[in-house]
Amino acid sequence: MYSNSVRSKVILARVVFVSVLILLIYQAPVSGELRNNNDLKTTDDSQGSSNVQTAKLRLAVVHPSFRAPKFNPLQGDNKSSMCMNHKDRCTWENTFGGTLADKAYGIVPMSDDGVVVVGNTRSNGGFGNNAWIIRLNRAGDLVWEREFGGLNNDQVYGVVKTEDGGVVVAGHTRSRGAGKSDFWVFRLGHQGNLIWERTFGTLHNDRARTVAATPDGGFLVAGTTQTNDEQEIDAWLLKLDGEGRRIWDSTFGGTGNDGIYHLAVNPDGSIATAGYTALGGLAGYDVWVLRLSKQGKMVWERKLGRGVFDAATAIAATPEGGFLVVGVTSEDAFQKDDAWLLKLNGAGEVLWERIFGGAKPDTARSVLITPNNSYLVTISTSSYGAGSADAWLLHLGKDGTLKWDRFYGGKLWDRPTSAALSTDGGLYIIGYTTTKGMGHEDYWLLRLDANGLL
Repeated sequence: MYSNSVRSKVILARVVFVSVLILLIYQAPVSGELRNNNDLKTTDDSQGSSNVQTAKLRLAVVHPSFRAPKFNPLQGDNKSSMCMNHKDRCTWENTFGGTLADKAYGIVPMSDDGVVVVGNTRSNGGFGNNAWIIRLNRAGDLVWEREFGGLNNDQVYGVVKTEDGGVVVAGHTRSRGAGKSDFWVFRLGHQGNLIWERTFGTLHNDRARTVAATPDGGFLVAGTTQTNDEQEIDAWLLKLDGEGRRIWDSTFGGTGNDGIYHLAVNPDGSIATAGYTALGGLAGYDVWVLRLSKQGKMVWERKLGRGVFDAATAIAATPEGGFLVVGVTSEDAFQKDDAWLLKLNGAGEVLWERIFGGAKPDTARSVLITPNNSYLVTISTSSYGAGSADAWLLHLGKDGTLKWDRFYGGKLWDRPTSAALSTDGGLYIIGYTTTKGMGHEDYWLLRLDANGLL
């Protein structure tokens, strides 16, 4: 237990942790009631009309020096030549970027065994970030790239594949919309052509963090909304149809800051979200998991805590109807963060938990369920590895037993942000690196085999 004076020091010491983690997840009413449509404004109309307004959204022309990828294998020679035959083992490492900060956050595998990666770039000039989407083939070669943004900060974090071979991308924009920042969702065709784009928001700050496809051909977009001038933040979930028109939306939360960081959709269309919830006063934050109907109504919620600051960063539905939740837990005021893994059953009850970490900050960033029902967890670690920050991959059995782990990175900062399974049983890890590449931070992509090896 902590006294009020100690908790005050904890909050001050961890304000950076909270600001970064809360950046794109937030709170909403526990009732899960539908927000009044009059409170929601879009750049089209109250339902997000099909008029595609591209005049304010520019497709940036990328300088050739920025466009050129730089290949930096972690070990051995360039291995992408092994990927020409789809029966061959295919592993590689690649970086993409310019002279400034370029960070990858979302990845989705495509039907041809390539991937689409989304993130943000500052390397092409302007006054802030632009969204940068790149399409790679199986060998890690650049197929196409697109940059979207305006004069202000425009960032994306989530991506999902569409049935026609395109993608839907989600984030937030300050260049368009009704408020200071708005949910920003756009759909691209298989060649990267803009099909539609939408903004949704209040007069304050609204930030989307994650997007998922639904069985009916629509999409779910989740993040946070600032409900008033008092800086209170709630979780916000939107259901869109295939054209990006809003069908319904729900907010969840209490009197403090709460948010959604990631979501999973079950085959029946029901929804599970993972994020954080404020405990009130100086008490800190807990992991927050919501189970919702396909209409966005609350089925159950769970608040799980073991330290001063706890938050979930990713969730995956397990074949037996439960969930694996990963994130971070911190028991003190000195950034002693550990990766926290929780296995829940379908009722939200904890079946087991695991803690991984060392003397420095370690945060779980993504979780994947393999075809044989084992788990792959990616951790950003400062406790282990070769540099100040590295990627740490865990392979766990369904009971949470560690089978093996691997580290990736160089002598500086190399941070993973997301991961995805490849069609040959391996996986992709993405993030950003300062050890390699052309600039301050570059997109960092790894394609690994089923044993986590390059």
